[in-house]
Amino acid sequence: MTISAAMSLDPILARMGHQAATLREAELMRQVLNEAHAGQEIDDLDETTWLGLVGQMEQLKLASDPGMK
Repeated sequence: MTISAAMSLDPILARMGHQAATLREAELMRQVLNEAHAGQEIDDLDETTWLGLVGQMEQLKLASDPGMK
């Protein structure tokens, strides 16, 4: 799936793990993905890149709601 602000959360949740990720985390991850990799295919991101983006999402999550630790 092509990364965009309007992309479905399903491929993000699938990669993050449906059981482990919240809807809010998937929404924030979509935002981070769109800012860094808009127009690219989500499946083309290697594991190192993905983990870096997860870290950015976690920082954004904590900055927007410190109670989400």
